Amino acid sequence: MKNRLRVLAMAAIIASSLPSFALSEIYECWIDVENHSDVAVEELHIKPIRAKRWGPDLLGSSYLDPGSEIMVERPGGLCRFDVLIEYEDGRKKVIRDINLCEEDALKV
Repeated sequence: MKNRLRVLAMAAIIASSLPSFALSEIYECWIDVENHSDVAVEELHIKPIRAKRWGPDLLGSSYLDPGSEIMVERPGGLCRFDVLIEYEDGRKKVIRDINLCEEDALKV
């Protein structure tokens, strides 16, 4: 009887911890960004598709040199975003309505 209670208690502890793992995966999301261009990327901004303003520069003070990649954190809980890429030569590129949950990497 004591063993059965221990097993039930352990099962309850494990079951109660599962939702917290799921929530952390939803709110902590990372995406690999790969620069496939011949120019460095100076800034990378994303926003949910219905938002009016771009989010902060995900590269911070870093540049993304041609042929290199970096892992950046994106907002969790959402999948569909618009992406703004600003290159070192002044060009800007907007990618609309990309599902970052389904992409292995964001190729810019």
